[in-house]
Amino acid sequence: MEDHDEIKMSNKINENDPNKIIENLSVENYLKMFTKSLIENNPNPKYDNKMIKKLNAVNLKVGTIFNYKDLTQVEKFLWKIAFKKGRDFLKKYKRPKNDQINGWNYYTNSIGEYKDDYNSRAYQALAGFGANLPKDAIYGQKSNSPDHNPLKSNNNYRIHFTKENIPPVNAFWSITLYNSDYFLVE
Repeated sequence: MEDHDEIKMSNKINENDPNKIIENLSVENYLKMFTKSLIENNPNPKYDNKMIKKLNAVNLKVGTIFNYKDLTQVEKFLWKIAFKKGRDFLKKYKRPKNDQINGWNYYTNSIGEYKDDYNSRAYQALAGFGANLPKDAIYGQKSNSPDHNPLKSNNNYRIHFTKENIPPVNAFWSITLYNSDYFLVE
């Protein structure tokens, strides 16, 4: 990008937002989808055995599709509460920031490989459906202008790197613009 190029942010919201689709699923359909994903994506026993035991304890058995219809009314009610509390928790969750350089936040330790850090794993799924390992990609995030005001879609912004401050890389670098729902800006 040339240092004089300006970017206009869009207000358009992605109509196929997977988070909105999941948020609008019934608890029954979400739990069926979740247990199906455990069949299709085998949990890693090295990191996930403790969680598998916890899931088994609440009848989410790896290798079987959850049967919501077999639950009592009380169990269904409790799952609805748990589902809402989980979503609310993730919306408020803040991943630990590793570094801040020139007003940019960089996540280098809590991204890409989560092992048994289920909060960061779930947050990343909510925010962007996966990420590369830090050895392959570093993600900088900026949501405020130099005068500390939130970036707004009705403003124009310019990113300028002096020759001495171009991000160091062994391959290439790029700038990707996302909206507040972490989708690409059109």
